[in-house]
Amino acid sequence: MKFTTLYEAAKQDPTSADFGELRQAWIESQELERAPQANDQADGQADDQADDQVDDRADALQTAMDASDHAKVAALATEMIEAEPISIRLHLLAATAFELSGNAPSSEMHKEIARGLIRSILESGDGQSFETAFHVVSVEEEYAIISLFGGEPKEQTLQEHEGHAYDVITIESEDGAETGEIFFNVDLLVEEDGDCCGNEGCCGGH
Repeated sequence: MKFTTLYEAAKQDPTSADFGELRQAWIESQELERAPQANDQADGQADDQADDQVDDRADALQTAMDASDHAKVAALATEMIEAEPISIRLHLLAATAFELSGNAPSSEMHKEIARGLIRSILESGDGQSFETAFHVVSVEEEYAIISLFGGEPKEQTLQEHEGHAYDVITIESEDGAETGEIFFNVDLLVEEDGDCCGNEGCCGGH
């Protein structure tokens, strides 16, 4: 699988990886997994079980974080990354947990992957207009960028512009004195969710 090859290479040498290509390959791999299968009922049950496992791990992760059990946080974050390998939040969490538990090499690897993922988004535009919107593949990526700018999201609208889908998010400075907008191209995201009609415009929210 293309994504697996790219991801393993990124883990070995994150400073040389093309994280834009990696993120695109992840979306393509998810589309293949969602292709119609012969036994849809069995697939639906498997998806439900997988969702339950994700919820259980998220609960366990929060418990470990509350207890400042850094080794447990690192282990759980690593497990969750197997299912969400381009999650900026999880890589940053793993980086911090490994650092606090004394595993510097693992901490640095996850830190560099998170940096690479963020950098690939920032290189896609400046977020100031439809034409120069940041290209994202998940809602989490949107909030990672908003957090990077130090803003607080106040309003979000899904808009169509020249056949493409955009999230336009109004953000407010921490002191509430200033507001602004950040534009995100979400073509890949809404297509993944089944909420966009190709290049004919957006068909609904996500």
